[in-house]
Amino acid sequence: MPKTYVVKTNGVMTVEDMDKWRAGVMLDDGITLPAEMRCLRHEGDKTWFELTIKEGRNQQIRRMGEATRFPVMHLAPVAFAQI
Repeated sequence: MPKTYVVKTNGVMTVEDMDKWRAGVMLDDGITLPAEMRCLRHEGDKTWFELTIKEGRNQQIRRMGEATRFPVMHLAPVAFAQI
């Protein structure tokens, strides 16, 4: 079931950085499924975006941030299974 979050990361993400998240990120327990991602805004050296994932691994979004060198500073759920 898809889950949507608003995420704030440390660092300014480029389109290429976001494409890595969209394609799937390699984690210790394998590559993640492709994610949907939409940039909301940049604030100084921070990036805010909306992220929809289709799996729910333990601490998945935070681990995706660490793996791509964009540590997650804030994470808030917005929708779960379109609710």
